[in-house]
Amino acid sequence: IVTSQLTSALRQRAEDASQRERETRMLYDILRATNRQEDVRHQLTILARSIIEIYSASGIYDCSFLLPHLENDPLILASAHTPLELIQLSKDDLSMVKWIQKHGKPINIKDAANTFYNGHIQSFKESHIKSNKKRTHFYTRLIPLKTEQQVIGILRLNIEEDAECM
Repeated sequence: IVTSQLTSALRQRAEDASQRERETRMLYDILRATNRQEDVRHQLTILARSIIEIYSASGIYDCSFLLPHLENDPLILASAHTPLELIQLSKDDLSMVKWIQKHGKPINIKDAANTFYNGHIQSFKESHIKSNKKRTHFYTRLIPLKTEQQVIGILRLNIEEDAECM
């Protein structure tokens, strides 16, 4: 019994070490890829795609970066999957983004009230629901990107969760 417990513990530690090694390798690859690019938009696109690659098992299926713009509306600078010209922000979306810029706190937007989704993401969701027999819930998480106390941008994550886990 003791031998099997030790074997099991060693196996778990080896799996944990392999997972940490994979994560470290991915982070290194991300840094290497972004350092080769001088264009900020391309760097953020690489980062957005990497976030999805790393966290897709957690339900993240799209990611984009919003940065403050001179005309008071945020500029969508990069997206992992959705072409930038397809992303449009409603007045409600803009007010939520401005609230985050002012207060520096993340918020979730329920799918029913969320107009962030466009036809591109909607078709993804519909095809995914058909291929997945589980009931799922979609929402968007807006996370402020800060330096000290100033919000310099917002990370937008489109997330899918198993409805039974909620």
